[in-house]
Amino acid sequence: MDEPPPAGERLALVLEDEEDVRQTLCEQLHQLGWLTLETASGEEALQLLEASPDIALLISDLMLPGALSGADVIHTARRRFPALPVLLISGQDLRPAQNPALPEVEWLRKPFTRAQLAQALSAAYARI
Repeated sequence: MDEPPPAGERLALVLEDEEDVRQTLCEQLHQLGWLTLETASGEEALQLLEASPDIALLISDLMLPGALSGADVIHTARRRFPALPVLLISGQDLRPAQNPALPEVEWLRKPFTRAQLAQALSAAYARI
């Protein structure tokens, strides 16, 4: 899968615990032609992935409340859905040298612009 599906047919699952950040990210995705499902819970994100086969992209924050971190959700999602493009977002330094336990996925450091998001989405699809 080299590029995202056409606009209007793209559904992204956004996992972000901070409501204002989640809303801003969803607005940026809508401007880029994506439909969104959103949640603040890692557990709910995994349930949505199982229940919604139309999800074409997972965007997850790293730090989440509860038992599952964003990395945990991504590791589980990659095992169950190996062809699902994933984008990891965080305010922390996400470089692999600084975080060797992070999943090998595309990442984007907050804050970011819509153009940076669009570039990261393309890169996430290029990894699949």
